[in-house]
Amino acid sequence: MYENWDSTEKERPVCRALSVITMIKDHEDKLRKSLESNDFETVNKVLNVCDGIDIDVKLRKEAEILHLKLEHELKIKNFLKEKTHHDSYKSIRKDV
Repeated sequence: MYENWDSTEKERPVCRALSVITMIKDHEDKLRKSLESNDFETVNKVLNVCDGIDIDVKLRKEAEILHLKLEHELKIKNFLKEKTHHDSYKSIRKDV
């Protein structure tokens, strides 16, 4: 397995029981599907479920980056819905 998300070579040998491998693969598949959905709530839910499970670090990092991006997009969308009138781009940027 990769030790860190930015590793280029697999560094850590892993020996697991078949049931553990199955559980990890199941969580990784769910995480991949949530990434494809590109929905904040879905990614958030699956990331919380995967917390503490030794899933692929590169996949986890990808999910965390997407999660953060979607969270910021959601905040911006909510802000824009709250404001019916915007004087200028600068005021929007300042408020966001």
